[in-house]
Amino acid sequence: MTFIAIDLGTSFIKGAVLDLDTMKLEHIERVPFPRPISGLGSLFREFDPQQILLATHELLKRLLPQASK
Repeated sequence: MTFIAIDLGTSFIKGAVLDLDTMKLEHIERVPFPRPISGLGSLFREFDPQQILLATHELLKRLLPQASK
């Protein structure tokens, strides 16, 4: 049995396939975290949720074939 693990960090969105039979992380991948929204004041750091979802979806597309084996 396998699971896909996702880590939403501040620099990268990382993912891996967790194989429960061997208790190992396999096929570790990462994509850059989206850039902050520009034009905000210096005290603000906001991100477009749609961009986070798109990056996470891209990562899942890369990991899903590995988890299905």
